[in-house]
Amino acid sequence: MARVLPRVLAMFSAVVGSVLALGVPALAEEGALYTPLTFRDGIELTAPGQAYQAKVRFRSQNWVILRTDGLDDLDLASVTAQPRRLRLRFGGWVHSPAWVYNLHLGFSRSDLDWDSSGVPSLVRDATIGYKLSPDLQLTFGQSKLPGNRQMLVSSGDQQFPDRSVANRDYTLDRDFGLQFLAAAHPFGMVAQLKLAISGGDGRNPGTGTTGIAYTARVEVLPMGAFTSGGDYFEGDLLREPTPRLSLAGAVHWNRGALRTQGTVGSALAEARDLRSIIADFLFKWRGAAASFEYLRRDCDNPLVKLASGKDGYVLVGSAWNAQASYMLTDQFEAALRATFSTPDPAIAALSHRTQQYAVGLSYYLMRHRVKLQSDLTEEVRTQPGKNQTGAWIARFNTELGI
Repeated sequence: MARVLPRVLAMFSAVVGSVLALGVPALAEEGALYTPLTFRDGIELTAPGQAYQAKVRFRSQNWVILRTDGLDDLDLASVTAQPRRLRLRFGGWVHSPAWVYNLHLGFSRSDLDWDSSGVPSLVRDATIGYKLSPDLQLTFGQSKLPGNRQMLVSSGDQQFPDRSVANRDYTLDRDFGLQFLAAAHPFGMVAQLKLAISGGDGRNPGTGTTGIAYTARVEVLPMGAFTSGGDYFEGDLLREPTPRLSLAGAVHWNRGALRTQGTVGSALAEARDLRSIIADFLFKWRGAAASFEYLRRDCDNPLVKLASGKDGYVLVGSAWNAQASYMLTDQFEAALRATFSTPDPAIAALSHRTQQYAVGLSYYLMRHRVKLQSDLTEEVRTQPGKNQTGAWIARFNTELGI
């Protein structure tokens, strides 16, 4: 695969170039439509005169998930086989390299949020940004809020088939608004500040809401920058030659939230003010990686009516997730994960505490772009006044992308 894919891309480049030349020969002779292609980061097209640049990338993930009836009862309760993700992304710049854009579309059933919202939601990211300098950028549109690291890391760059239940319950996810990013490099360190003012209703919101959300995230890399942006992909695939560490914290205030988890979840009949705090760290060195994150969400009155008319609640409480991994070879990686998600006492009788322990194995054919992944998870759920339940979950995932 590692040898075949570059040849396929080279053939694709030649075919596209031939079509352009044959389809409009007069203009091609003048150089007006000559568009060089490169493959450094997906399929890159740069217009003559540097008028624009477009990068096209795609990726797909296919899942098989087996879940048992219990920890002692190994009969299968369910088998899930589906294309988990199918994504298409366009990025680059227009007019000048200072004006950047990012368009991100999802096409699988889970990408569309069909089951949770009942409405297909195709657009994941849609932003335009302006780089005031290499270390300063303003971005407007819909994108991920600067929350927990695991959410900010692309789902295509994970070392397990999916993110943790801590992320599922307490992440900030995506929202529409204005973001500001700034970086500094004092004394060989790296410091980053990310600020966002957004609507607080999540991706592809409806019209007529009056809520607003404020988010701030600070990151400090005391040992300098990671190799090739390694603080935003899981696992030390590049085997950092010297220790690298990232420490980060975030705060989020969502005023007038209309969903049970702020930017995600079921619709509420009446608004609530939500507050979140997040802390995480990442360490990598010589093929070993360790990460940890803590998330908490609070609300003064979490019991509420849902838009459907049923009684419901805002998911308040806390969670933490820890992961450790090691590159056994340049292609094989073993990883461990422990996750606890605990609802606040105010909703403990309506929700449940979840704890998971997982072991994973990944085989990287072309790092995170082409890989095979599997994991085995022990899950235990606890709810006051009810019997403890549990299950074994086995997952297998393939990733193909450029």
